[in-house]
Amino acid sequence: MRAYALLNIDKERLQPFFDRVPELFHAHHHSEAQDPKGYEELLYRLYRPYTGAMLDMVDRWAVFDERDWREDVQLEVMLFLYAIRYPDTLLIESLSDKARSYLPRLSSYLHFTKHT
Repeated sequence: MRAYALLNIDKERLQPFFDRVPELFHAHHHSEAQDPKGYEELLYRLYRPYTGAMLDMVDRWAVFDERDWREDVQLEVMLFLYAIRYPDTLLIESLSDKARSYLPRLSSYLHFTKHT
């Protein structure tokens, strides 16, 4: 039933939204609140081997609180970043509950480490 609903959407009704997508994308990604210059710089400042300082840069850009991780959790997240083949995110299921409790943070790390 879901496939039928997805395949039979009213495209004409959605057209005004899709007509505005370029404008909305530009307004969001080029606003000063999004810090486009900082974002672009950060894309090129994270590289292997990853360090805690690199994760700190992502945390500051994303306005996350300072990480208060034990060393084993940070190691687990670092190994996760090396091993995952984004966009296949099944590996997230193998993380400990502590590491998995930071999904927004992990998502940001994945974005900046797997963009190429």
